Amino acid sequence: MNSTRFNLIFEGEIEPGYDQEEAHRTLERLFEFDAKIRADLDNGQAVMLGKSMDAATADSFKQALACLLYTSDA
Repeated sequence: MNSTRFNLIFEGEIEPGYDQEEAHRTLERLFEFDAKIRADLDNGQAVMLGKSMDAATADSFKQALACLLYTSDA
């Protein structure tokens, strides 16, 4: 049994031509984060969106992020 756990950290920016507010609302619905995380996103800071996730959960969230209006260096 694999007991490896994953933290989901996001660092990226909105693709040109997309609405930043809409993208942040989508992230808020997915991850239910607080005002500090929202402020960090607005400032381009890396944010932890999930902590100690199993591989299946981490992969689900990673795929959901890939469908959003963001690009990432990672």
